[in-house]
Amino acid sequence: MKIKDIIYKVIQDNPQIELSKFLHDENISRHKLLIFFQKLEELSGVELSTYINFVKTCEREKLCDLYAYLGYFIMKAELNRTKNHIESLMKKDII
Repeated sequence: MKIKDIIYKVIQDNPQIELSKFLHDENISRHKLLIFFQKLEELSGVELSTYINFVKTCEREKLCDLYAYLGYFIMKAELNRTKNHIESLMKKDII
């Protein structure tokens, strides 16, 4: 399963969780990424050791790329979740 699919599934299945808070900061750090992947692994039930090992060993430049990639998919999934929620409210005539 691709990481973007895992992120999407976790966000859809856990509306109370804001994955973006794990990466929300101006400073990029390995520690934050490790916490993010551990939490994602816990929530999804999918082993993410490949990503965890990558974060531990990759160059700083690759960390920046990974942050951007993850941020994009988190925002996209959270927007989709919000859209679906609003559409369901509209169908129920709550809005």
